[in-house]
Amino acid sequence: KLKKGDFAFIEFNSLLDNKEVGVFDVNGKILIRRFVIRRGKVVLKPDNKELEEMEIKDSDKFYIVGKVLPFPQEFFRFDKIMLCYEHP
Repeated sequence: KLKKGDFAFIEFNSLLDNKEVGVFDVNGKILIRRFVIRRGKVVLKPDNKELEEMEIKDSDKFYIVGKVLPFPQEFFRFDKIMLCYEHP
C-alpha cells in the first residue's frame, strides 16, 4: 500500500493481471489503483477506502501506463512523488 511520500517503481507498458496495482491515465488524469475485472468491466479500485471506485466507460480515454512493482518502502522516503511518461 502506497502512502503519501512513498516512491513507486513502475514497469512501463506492462500488462496487468486482475487485482494488480497499476498506473493509469483516465481522461488525462494519472491514477494509481488496483486493476479489477468485474462482470466484464474494468474497475479501478483504490486501496484507500476514502476514495471511490471508478468503472471505465467506453467513452473514457483509458491507458495502462504500467504496473507498480513491489519493494520495501522503508528504503525510499520522499516528500513528493513525480511521475513522467509519454502518451502512447
